[in-house]
Amino acid sequence: MRSQPPELPMAPASCTLDQGRLGEQLDRYRRLGRAAVSIHDGDAQLVITFGADLDTALLRETSAIERDCCSFLPIDYDESRRRLTIGIDDPAHDAALAALRDPTRAETRSST
Repeated sequence: MRSQPPELPMAPASCTLDQGRLGEQLDRYRRLGRAAVSIHDGDAQLVITFGADLDTALLRETSAIERDCCSFLPIDYDESRRRLTIGIDDPAHDAALAALRDPTRAETRSST
């Protein structure tokens, strides 16, 4: 039996999602985490490499929503490597990146 997901983090002030939509977005990250084979968590970026079972439609939806609500987060997906990189250009946005770390890691197979 899985434990309950942690409480929702507060959305950074610059994020445009309300609490309901934030919960839905974090759930999408949890679902993506199930397909992750590795996560590298650096100071200013999160790099997620996915396995062959990646739901690309889910990834596209999640990325599009993220770009819309948190346009200050650079997001890049390298399809040939199945690698998603989410970074920050300004340390003031670290809370936004941190909010994505735990939900994604909650379901992943491996993280570093």
